[in-house]
Amino acid sequence: MHWLERQYSRRLINVNINILMAGVLALMPLALTIHIATVYFGLADKRLIALLTFAADVCFDVVIYYVLHWLANHSPRLLRHKPKHVKKKSFFKDASLVQFERMTLAPILYGFALGLQHLLMRKGHSPTISTVIGFVVGIAVARILHSMWMLRQERRSIAAYQAGLAPPLPAAAPGDDNGAPVGAVGVQPGAGAPARVRSAS
Repeated sequence: MHWLERQYSRRLINVNINILMAGVLALMPLALTIHIATVYFGLADKRLIALLTFAADVCFDVVIYYVLHWLANHSPRLLRHKPKHVKKKSFFKDASLVQFERMTLAPILYGFALGLQHLLMRKGHSPTISTVIGFVVGIAVARILHSMWMLRQERRSIAAYQAGLAPPLPAAAPGDDNGAPVGAVGVQPGAGAPARVRSAS
């Protein structure tokens, strides 16, 4: 159990899991919304269906993700497993940063999702099935690209943390080979041995 908590507390893993879970959980109310709009309210215009799909998906997905993000990154149970190189951020700032990254990838996600939805509906498939298939493909493509982005961020964060732990090397005077060892107390690097003080006779 503790091993699973440590793995889930890693940002690269929990962001992907939470986004996938939010996307899957959002599909249920999303599909229900499209079903009600097309069956009970007679919505038939494919462009309006796509617009309604986009608006409903954003609302359901964002709300669900914020809840999951707090559980994974800010709840006391999992916060203790955070790696040392991870900087502490406020909940809304941290979650909103993920949303910004998702918005950057949104044209790709919705391009695949809505494009495939529209293509399948034109081929005679039902709006509900077309919506589910389109978003499954769009989410998969966006997750691959986002994972590559977060992996690069994680590597840079680890490198910056390790660089901060390493002490800077002292600069030796040109041509001076008698510098004191790094960390010597009371001796300036490159200054050599201290001069002797003659006692008064």
